[in-house]
Amino acid sequence: MSPKEKADELYTHMVECVINPELTVLEMEAMAIQCALIAVDEILDGFRKLLPYSRDYWQQVRTDIENL
Repeated sequence: MSPKEKADELYTHMVECVINPELTVLEMEAMAIQCALIAVDEILDGFRKLLPYSRDYWQQVRTDIENL
């Protein structure tokens, strides 16, 4: 799976978590992006400690989420 595909997958999962009729679509999208970035930051932190060679993949996923 490419970093872009993983970014889209994480974003989709997060959108499902933040569906709220009291929020606008833009607010829900912004929340989903923020949640996905938090998840990737946690993964990056773990990789820094355990598997630094995989960091580039997750850094690209993070960049792709920021560009959604």
